[in-house]
Amino acid sequence: MNNRCVAPSSGGATGRGGTASSGGSDAGGEGPGAGGNPVGAGGEPNSGEGGSGNEPGNGVCGGLIDDMEDGDGTVCLGDGRQGQWFTWVGTGTIYPPQSTGFPATLLAAPRGSSQYAMNFTGSATTAAGIGVPFNSPQEDFNNVYDGSLYNGITFYARADTTVYATIEIRTYSVELTTYGGGCTVGCVSNSYGPISLGPEWQLYTIPFASMAGGSAPFDETELLNMQVVVSGSFNLWIDDVIFY
Repeated sequence: MNNRCVAPSSGGATGRGGTASSGGSDAGGEGPGAGGNPVGAGGEPNSGEGGSGNEPGNGVCGGLIDDMEDGDGTVCLGDGRQGQWFTWVGTGTIYPPQSTGFPATLLAAPRGSSQYAMNFTGSATTAAGIGVPFNSPQEDFNNVYDGSLYNGITFYARADTTVYATIEIRTYSVELTTYGGGCTVGCVSNSYGPISLGPEWQLYTIPFASMAGGSAPFDETELLNMQVVVSGSFNLWIDDVIFY
């Protein structure tokens, strides 16, 4: 499977498009250092996991992209959104291995009322990423999702040891045509960060207005996917990804 999606960004990483096929690997339990209550945690987001399969659902998801509580690695199928989580690596070893549609992991210590999260671990000499698509009808291909009703994306995250991550939100204008974008050469994603992930759960807010550095201006009306891009050794967890 081709792991490249756009040309190297500010971190030198090459990512991949969002996906919607099934399969992948079953992740193990949470590693050491887990637990603790989230920083600034509130109640559970509106989760209406409407729809089924790989078709856009007719359910009402509101701003919820995925809260992982169904454990299936598929986004909330409603409000025109579809697709499954994916991973990629430039040079290195990751788990889940470069794949699509892997399940969420049961937390050894729940984060408040949250029982599941996405776990991404490995070591990358260049870069690696875990991503969630907004409207991905098939593997490595994205349709545009209009996110203009929202101001950005929030999520909770933690890492067993301190990790610095760059957040990329891919859009049509910077994505290769192979993966549903409109870019052919010199394609660089807009990004935010780096952000620091530590042992305690923390809420991260990624404003669309702060996305910068891409080969085209950021346009929230043509969203494709969000990726958390890291390098070095890492064991990180992501939960409750929501438009705000």
